[in-house]
Amino acid sequence: ATLPATGGWSAPVTLGAAGEGHALAATDDGHVLAAWTRYLGGYSYAVEVADRGPDEAWGAPVGVTNTSTNAFSPVLAAAGGRRALLAWHGATAWEGRAWAVARDADGDWATPAAVSGAAIDVRGVAVAADAHDHAVVAWTSDGGLGAVRGTSGALGSSEAPGSGGTAPNAGLAAA
Repeated sequence: ATLPATGGWSAPVTLGAAGEGHALAATDDGHVLAAWTRYLGGYSYAVEVADRGPDEAWGAPVGVTNTSTNAFSPVLAAAGGRRALLAWHGATAWEGRAWAVARDADGDWATPAAVSGAAIDVRGVAVAADAHDHAVVAWTSDGGLGAVRGTSGALGSSEAPGSGGTAPNAGLAAA
């Protein structure tokens, strides 16, 4: 449900298939993003995101995670314009990592990247971004607290730590 400036809550709507975990963020241009973990069956989960522009209905959900990666506990941070940063903890073959993906000014999502580098037992993530291309993804693991920070162009393309190359993702570097 939404609360318009004129007051009074809207009727509730279903954004996507049943799932767990959710996050909300509002961009400075009036878009609202909702992210959640959707159950795919077996032991598989994916993150989906829906967008609602000013005075518009919710858009269809978009899958933003790699389907071979289980995704849990999404978190969102809005940046300038329609840009945003989404992070979650996930696993491939039981190897936990912190993952992140950026949304550009056109509302398109990049390809997710494992920003924590080598597989570790990530238990939770946090994310922050601003209108000046600064971003941070932090996570907890058996090794303590880890983080990567974004620099100029953080919500564009750059090399992610441990990726061995360019990742179409947030330009996140070791904090």
